[in-house]
Amino acid sequence: MKHIIKYLIIIITMNSLLFSLKESQNEEYEKLVTRITQKIIEKWQYSPKEVDDIYSILVYDVFMDRMDFDRKYFLTDEIFVFDQWREKLDDLIYDYEPEFFNLYIDTWKTRIGEIKYFLNNIKIDELNFNKNEFLEINPDKRDYFETKELLLEDWRKRFKFQILRKYWSLAEEDSTLNISDFNGKLNKEILSKAYEKELKNSNRRFDRLISQDRNELYSVFINAYTQTFDPHTSYFMPSRKEDFDINISGRLEGIGARLREDDGYIKVVDIIPGGAAWRQGELKIDDLIIEVAQEGEEPVNIVEWRSRDAVKLIRGKKDTEVRLTVNRADGSSHVIPIIRDIIIIEDTYSKSMLLEHKLVDHKIGYITLPKFYHDFKNEGGRNSADDIRNDLIRLNEAEVEGLIFDLRNNGGGALDDVVKMGGFFIEDGPIVQVNGRNNRKRILKDKDSNIVFDKPVVFIVNQYSASASEILASAMQDYKRAIIVGSEQTFGKGTVQRFINMDQFLTKNETDYSPIGSLKLTIQKFYRINGESTQYKGVIPDIVLPFKNDYKEIGERALDNYLDWDTISEANYNELERNNESVNYLVENSNNRIANNSFFQEIISRKLVLEEKNNNSLISINQNDFIIRALKEKNESEEFNDLIDEFKEFDLIDIVSFNDLDKLDKVELEKEIKFQDKLKKDFYLNETIFVLNDLIEQLSKSN
Repeated sequence: MKHIIKYLIIIITMNSLLFSLKESQNEEYEKLVTRITQKIIEKWQYSPKEVDDIYSILVYDVFMDRMDFDRKYFLTDEIFVFDQWREKLDDLIYDYEPEFFNLYIDTWKTRIGEIKYFLNNIKIDELNFNKNEFLEINPDKRDYFETKELLLEDWRKRFKFQILRKYWSLAEEDSTLNISDFNGKLNKEILSKAYEKELKNSNRRFDRLISQDRNELYSVFINAYTQTFDPHTSYFMPSRKEDFDINISGRLEGIGARLREDDGYIKVVDIIPGGAAWRQGELKIDDLIIEVAQEGEEPVNIVEWRSRDAVKLIRGKKDTEVRLTVNRADGSSHVIPIIRDIIIIEDTYSKSMLLEHKLVDHKIGYITLPKFYHDFKNEGGRNSADDIRNDLIRLNEAEVEGLIFDLRNNGGGALDDVVKMGGFFIEDGPIVQVNGRNNRKRILKDKDSNIVFDKPVVFIVNQYSASASEILASAMQDYKRAIIVGSEQTFGKGTVQRFINMDQFLTKNETDYSPIGSLKLTIQKFYRINGESTQYKGVIPDIVLPFKNDYKEIGERALDNYLDWDTISEANYNELERNNESVNYLVENSNNRIANNSFFQEIISRKLVLEEKNNNSLISINQNDFIIRALKEKNESEEFNDLIDEFKEFDLIDIVSFNDLDKLDKVELEKEIKFQDKLKKDFYLNETIFVLNDLIEQLSKSN
């Protein structure tokens, strides 16, 4: 017995020493990252702030919002304790000590454990689905609770709400139950199944939060420091940087969608053209992924997951299936099966073709550019500027009378390519101004006097056209070289970032901690040649088309701590002669067509419905009210989708491809057909063709 006790004491002592060693290593790692982050930002960040108590308050508020955005974990007295550090976090950037971080994380994980225990002890009968009660789901309308009883009562309502959502989903899938004939009573079998599934999902979610790696939580903490300067200055721990490199390498096995965390959800922010999700066609930008299921397995709820964990679950081997349950802005829910594939950069290259419209006599060229790509690692590798030049030459040879250049959903890319590309449409001159720290302005110019394409051009953009897209569109707008058509404004990202490997700042005694990660640093700001920033405001099109998400804040303006819009001196450039009355004529014609176009009128109506729904954030969790509301939203969504499907039956656009379709393999042919079919049913493209037709007619008259 004495030997056993002695052995246990040794084991406990060793575990205690190992724990202390790990804590010491964590603290040293955090000190290194904090010190090097501060050093890099202080030396090179575009918009440095005074690191003082006001800065500390900003950091504190960002961190608190990121960790508990809808105030569901902490009590007012705990917030009072945390607030003691609200004006002290600036000191930690110079002399890091983990007391606040440790206290916060310990309290947070303890509370998650308490919530998990509480929910696991709620019986389904105790939820009382007939009771009239409400749940506020708008974080801005919520506050911290005074007592733990009130907080847990809020979690009981959340649990009840999630069970009702799961019930609705299961009831819709059940072929034996007509959900539209709701008689005021819930099906007990389905309700029990919904309860069990949601409890299981909750436990998985809580377990993952509790077991979350300290380094990941610390990256949230340090990013509260970095993203106080601007939303794009970010610390990337080594695994996140690896994920980033995979995403831009052009080759990975997965579904081909870019994701980000958004108020506790995983949001789809981009769908890679040619990828598995793009080919499948059901996944949409702004979809919120709620659950992920591997083929033949139960779905895993990923609400409140970190994006890198969600990506790891969604990625997988080629030819395997993943099923995504997504929620849309219109309140509808969809289960989307996708067969994973290899995602290759070739699918994001530019594409050019001819458009033949049955109501337009002119020959129209079309180019789409998903991003401004450039293979810097391989000498002689493909780049977007050379490809666009070849596309324009090909369109010239086809004797097109005008061009539509599609930059929708183009998030940017290589700056050099933008400058070259702008030069294809003008004789010579500045394309963009870049202003660095301490007002070190540079003007990037096209110095080639040759014009590759001199015919009328219309650029089409949307809320997701960002960065380099905004540079090209704004330059063409400033020169009066092109008409811009699209959403109320583009994304509004007018800043330049670069990655800095933080390992280079380690001393010889610190190399054991390598790799410690990278810092994505904002170093410059873009300005139009007229001196205005593209930051925040983006590009305002000459002709604005209605989009159903216009009521939402999308883009830079939706991010925390965005840099302000401002101006610098304009560059020296010569506008092309363009009659403003001609532009007014184009706008008036487009507005008249939109007013008489059933598709666009439905888009405007749907926007109003979604806006009203967005403003009504107090949700009844009485079973009758919930099901009636869900039925109403389902019917509205189905009616809208049916109308859209009817509109898409129109047959006005024919595509003439430069590809020899007979020589394409099965996959390439499938991609080409799907791409062309999408264009043929694109009402925004259809209207842009009419705009270009008007422009060609106007320029012909003036000439």
